Amino acid sequence: MYPMIYKKRNTLASLLPSLLPLAFLGYACGGSDSSSSSGGLSDFSLTIDTVFVDSGEEFLLSPKLGMSYDFSHDGSEMVYYDYQTRILEIISLKDMRLVSKKQQDGDGPNSLGFFVNFLGPVSDGLYYTTATYQPFRFLNPHTGEVEKQIRSFEESFEKIDWEEKLFFNPAVTFEKNGQVAWSISGKSGSFMPSYLTRMDLQKEELKAIPIEALADYAGFSLSFSTEGSSTARIPGFHILPIQEGVLIGNSIDADMLIYEVAKDTLRKLPVPESRFQMAIQQKPPVTEVESMERFQELSKDIAQNWYLGDFIADEKEKKLYRLARRSKSKQVEEEEAPKNEMEMVLLVFDLENLRLLGEVEIGKVEDYAAGGLFMMEPFIFRLIGTMNWPLFVSGCSK
Repeated sequence: MYPMIYKKRNTLASLLPSLLPLAFLGYACGGSDSSSSSGGLSDFSLTIDTVFVDSGEEFLLSPKLGMSYDFSHDGSEMVYYDYQTRILEIISLKDMRLVSKKQQDGDGPNSLGFFVNFLGPVSDGLYYTTATYQPFRFLNPHTGEVEKQIRSFEESFEKIDWEEKLFFNPAVTFEKNGQVAWSISGKSGSFMPSYLTRMDLQKEELKAIPIEALADYAGFSLSFSTEGSSTARIPGFHILPIQEGVLIGNSIDADMLIYEVAKDTLRKLPVPESRFQMAIQQKPPVTEVESMERFQELSKDIAQNWYLGDFIADEKEKKLYRLARRSKSKQVEEEEAPKNEMEMVLLVFDLENLRLLGEVEIGKVEDYAAGGLFMMEPFIFRLIGTMNWPLFVSGCSK
């Protein structure tokens, strides 16, 4: 059985011209114009530039809600898919050009189904696609072929070690071997997740590990339910496979958990000396409301909080990065339309001992729809959808 969706990820909401401009913020090592930082990272400096994706004679897709995308493990390509038009495109991030554009079959062995809202890398050249209550499909985007499918857990896995009422979250993160995937899941009827789930394709095993600490963040959730439908806003939870097992973080504070596979144990890491603590975040006065109007009103208040994003590991330089952002109203002239601006801070950790090395203040930019974080030597990038083009935020590998 497939689960309810806790959060929608990797969705673009911008317009791309055929020659796609990609503005990016870059952290250069050294330089005289250093951005504000703490923890001995003062040699980070900030630059702004624009690059372009060459689409040749083709028109690029016009990204919108419902389009799913993600990056290869090595950050060399971006794959995105529009389920409404069934168009699949690949952009090379090494030379910024469109390398493939094709339309998937509407039915047959290479169909991706009626709806797709999760897409992510599995291993070299292979991605998964799925949606709530839909099969997992393993796609080679360069050929357009679906190489295999998981239609039901009961048919595909010999051992399923979890409670009957657990719903598996299909927003999974695969280890680079392409055999093991992790996700944060929960129980039927509850919006808040409470389990770390492990899917082993080679051993045909599924396992759920209870995580009581996730309940600490329930006070930051908000839901509205009517007969037959429900809407919820919950904190984000992020996972990163590492050598010992998997690292677990959240969008509220800089706290982290680590699950060690060999020991089958879960432990909390020492709290880093970070400005991002649960105490500074604003909780809604209630977690359940009786009208959509009240839900939207409180959602705007929650949106003013800091949001800590995904992990990204730089294995060469032994660094771990996270990007924190928050949106605030921007002062404008009376005749101008209301605008928001986004404040961003880059957190840098030691990848080996997971100690926080420092926090780099990027500053404020126009508020954009934030997208995925990925690594491409020697930079890290943040993709952010704007009304006219995506914005990449890049960081120096040190």
